[in-house]
Amino acid sequence: MKYLVGIALFFTLSLPAWADGPEAARKRLELSMLITGTMNLAADGSVRSYALDEEERLPAAVVDLIHRSAQGWHFAPISPIETADSTSLKMSLRVVSHRQDDGNYAMALSGATFDDKHRDDNITVREMVRPTYPLKARQGRVFGTVYTVLRLTRDGHVSDAAVEQVNIGTLSTDNDLRDRRAILAKAALDAIKQWTFNVPTVGPQAANDHWLIRIPVAFHLMRPEESESDWYGQWLPYVPGPQESIPWLDKAQGGADSSLDAVADGQIHLMDESPRLITPLSST
Repeated sequence: MKYLVGIALFFTLSLPAWADGPEAARKRLELSMLITGTMNLAADGSVRSYALDEEERLPAAVVDLIHRSAQGWHFAPISPIETADSTSLKMSLRVVSHRQDDGNYAMALSGATFDDKHRDDNITVREMVRPTYPLKARQGRVFGTVYTVLRLTRDGHVSDAAVEQVNIGTLSTDNDLRDRRAILAKAALDAIKQWTFNVPTVGPQAANDHWLIRIPVAFHLMRPEESESDWYGQWLPYVPGPQESIPWLDKAQGGADSSLDAVADGQIHLMDESPRLITPLSST
């Protein structure tokens, strides 16, 4: 087994056949790709330049979509931008493709996260408990990603933890999908509630009385010869789960966030006043 900070769990099981799923779930099936890269913003919040990681491995249509979209992006200035000639960001972009009634696929950017590369108040894991891949899920060859949100105390412990969404990589009935989401969600929360973190001691976040972070917990079925890096630039099918309402989070951030599934495996996204995109994400 191989474990990453984002908890991608790899098992040597064969992948399920996508042709065997029920029609209702098949209609909700999405093809998804998570692209990472870097971006430089000018002082006024406009995009000065950007680069995609391993662009040569990405489909030309995806690269073109990002290029057309990024040309129109503009960010709301925040203090690091206002006091410097440029700000360097890490970006993570979720691209999805949906099958249309005519059989063709429509592609769009569905979410993005942007984080200052050089901020000195990043949150890191201090101690972690590895999630256990549920036996029932392994036996059923169920895989997917659990998107969690945590509230941290000043000593780095988890005071609140919840699951915002679970995307499942197997087709089944609605009832079965609901059960599978619950099984993976419980496994993720049981472990992640026990984690401790190194919280900011310098910078603008150091005086906070708590911090909100997002961490994806991915349960992946892999063949012996595969690694997670083999999937970069590949379309991965999944059935998206509903976005759950979390009262303490909704109150803190003012409602639902369409970018919750745009955090890359192995990453911790600090939900604060990161550069905020004020123009549409996806090109039309």
